[in-house]
Amino acid sequence: MKKLLVGTLSAAALAAVPQGALANNGSPVTQRVYEAARCILNEDRGEAVQLLRTLPLGDDEADLSPLADSPARTCVDAAAGTTAIMMRGALAQALFFRDFRRFGRQPTRPERLVDLDLPVQDSAGGDYPVDLYRWGDCVVRNDTRNTHALLTSQPGSSEETAALTTLQPFMAACHRGEGELTVRPSEARSVFAQAAYDIMYRYWSAELNARR
Repeated sequence: MKKLLVGTLSAAALAAVPQGALANNGSPVTQRVYEAARCILNEDRGEAVQLLRTLPLGDDEADLSPLADSPARTCVDAAAGTTAIMMRGALAQALFFRDFRRFGRQPTRPERLVDLDLPVQDSAGGDYPVDLYRWGDCVVRNDTRNTHALLTSQPGSSEETAALTTLQPFMAACHRGEGELTVRPSEARSVFAQAAYDIMYRYWSAELNARR
């Protein structure tokens, strides 16, 4: 039997979950991480991109030491102790709004787009991070409107909860594998933020190449 658990919810319950059941588990801490990511990007885009590319996909503790000699070092304290997946999502969200603003918009600086190289296209399933990112890619591609609402909401807010709730039909439909996929709300936001940037990157890279 396949199951998708967001917090403590099974796939069968996702379509009819009551408001508030997906309350984020990270609120103030999660908010600080997203604020730190925006700060890092504002201070040193190159370091922000390099950090995003080198952080692992899972929930290992994020190694922020590469920023020690960067102008962005003043941003790091707010994110100390966070996980790699949380920091990846926060950086990807900041880059999404910097480079695209929203879905369907041409990139502001096409030459600066970042290939996140997420394992969503040719990767075989069966590995937890791969299944998680393939799931996120499917959800975002099928519901960009509510994904945008999620990314514009404050982490841990009622607006975030509402956006996650509206995404639940695709959360359930996109988990096609056998077994159980456990996702905390804060991780879902992170994966969707990364998928949002990656999808726009793939689309515009192909579009721009076709024009050459």
